[in-house]
Amino acid sequence: DLAAIVNAELAINPGINLADYDTSDLVGTPVRGFTAAVSPAQTIKQLADAFYFDVVPANPIRFVLRGGAVAGAIPFADTGAGVDASDKPFSGLKRENNDEIAAVRGLKYPNVLQDYETGFERGDRLTTEGPDLRVSQTLVVFEPPEAKGRAITYTLDARSGAHTASFGLSDKYAVLEPGDSWTVTDNADSSYRLRALRLSYADGVRQIDWALDDTSALVQTGTTSIDYTPSIVV
Repeated sequence: DLAAIVNAELAINPGINLADYDTSDLVGTPVRGFTAAVSPAQTIKQLADAFYFDVVPANPIRFVLRGGAVAGAIPFADTGAGVDASDKPFSGLKRENNDEIAAVRGLKYPNVLQDYETGFERGDRLTTEGPDLRVSQTLVVFEPPEAKGRAITYTLDARSGAHTASFGLSDKYAVLEPGDSWTVTDNADSSYRLRALRLSYADGVRQIDWALDDTSALVQTGTTSIDYTPSIVV
């Protein structure tokens, strides 16, 4: 279970009190396995990438799966809070240069159907713009369709995450935390599901950096070959 693994990794550090962490949202997510060859922090980071969860710096620190319900709605009139004076309100999303985003993401992983030999899957966002291929590697064990889903997610999520915004909110939204998703309305009355990435606080103003939160990009499995024959019989 994902929660049990994260708790076990946290417990390796004697300075960590597990009462300061809440991993309940991860309960019920199965993990086939992983190679414990790196530090606990690196292991948790790879698990977060593979199972789509955020670490929220609350009290207690929360591990939260992405793609859940939005925390609430923010009308345009509430955006643009500033210290001593109004700041720029939410006027729509900014988009990064498409040429700098990889068109194809590749994932190397331990393939459980092939004696844990390194497998490779790729996700393509069907465009020739941007670098041809960016490869990452995980120590989390997958079957090929699961790895294919992650490769697709890394491709699509990078594209949606390139749509960003930044604006201030008053203490009316004191419950908002990094990792939360909110529905936000811009000056043209268009609504977006945005995920809070970073938050700074000063003089009653919460300055927040956001990214577009496309839950359809969080793919669990994809279609790929499963024609593997293990050579080792236990």
